[in-house]
Amino acid sequence: MSGRRATTLFLLLVLAVLALNVLGTYQALTRPFPGHNDFMSRWEGVRSFVHDGLNPYGPEASLNIQRQIFGRAALPEEDPGYFAYPFYTVLLLWPLVLVDYALASALWMVLLEACLVGALLLLVQVFRWRPAPLLTAGLLVWTLIAYYPARGLLLGQPGLLVYALEVLALWALLRRRDGLAGAALALSTLKPQMGYLIVPFLLLWALREQRYRFAGSFALSFGGLLALSFLLLPSWFSDWLAQLALYPSYTAFGSPVWILSHWLTPGIDPATGALMGDARAGQALDLVLTGLLYALLLW
Repeated sequence: MSGRRATTLFLLLVLAVLALNVLGTYQALTRPFPGHNDFMSRWEGVRSFVHDGLNPYGPEASLNIQRQIFGRAALPEEDPGYFAYPFYTVLLLWPLVLVDYALASALWMVLLEACLVGALLLLVQVFRWRPAPLLTAGLLVWTLIAYYPARGLLLGQPGLLVYALEVLALWALLRRRDGLAGAALALSTLKPQMGYLIVPFLLLWALREQRYRFAGSFALSFGGLLALSFLLLPSWFSDWLAQLALYPSYTAFGSPVWILSHWLTPGIDPATGALMGDARAGQALDLVLTGLLYALLLW
């Protein structure tokens, strides 16, 4: 059998496995048990934009998201489920709003599974590791059922896709496929809090190492995503920042530094007498610790 024919048969086998996985996930999970709330917030925001012509950051789209999750508007103590992602998320999820949510979430879950498996296989190459076949099989199973990836799969967390894109960028850089690396890194900004240190670090490294094709590919890809976003919704950036500003109002905890700083500045709740963090002192210490960590990072 020729190499080309073997490759074709292998790809057809992979597609068949993925199709069966989607069908099984749809029949056994997403149709009888709707969920994937992290995905729902993005999917309904995109659906509201594509089908209803609504701003995904606007109150009407937010209400649509809440009705999908709760069957009503979210209560003050509940997560409002805001879209809260850069607008170019719309470009990624557009095809999935052409089908109903049960099928879309099954497709999304299988895509995330493929991202986890693909990222593992790329990392094995990055570290030049050749585990035995049995160990490889165990790793593939573990990467899907360990708590954090499994939770991400059940929530439909886009962070799993971002993780795979970041790993792909590192793998491509090592293989000197700088165009692919730049495009993957640009698309990974879909969830900026996962790459706000990785992206500038790799770009600065690229300039030092004169890997200008990588930096150029990132700039063109990222610029294209931004240009399309502003073309489709000129106000998206300010609308997105407005939603991000609301994030602390419906989350119980902040960053690890926030948790540490508030734990180190205890106070007493006057209503209950319970030990709690002193908000003003904790905020001040949070700023100091964050500043010191950034100074160390820059150095």
